[in-house]
Amino acid sequence: MIGCTTWTTHTHTQEAKKRFAGAEWKLSRQQQVVVDSLNECAALVQKIALEPQFPSTHDIA
Repeated sequence: MIGCTTWTTHTHTQEAKKRFAGAEWKLSRQQQVVVDSLNECAALVQKIALEPQFPSTHDIA
């Protein structure tokens, strides 16, 4: 009986660890997607900031 209880507890612990590892991986993947998106936005903002701007109609003489 104790062996079965220990085995069952061990099995549940292993399953919980697998689920936690899966959730942890999923979270880290989601975090990476967010970081990638922010990097893309930063690159676009920098590109736009470096592009020459058209003069406004007030600047044309």
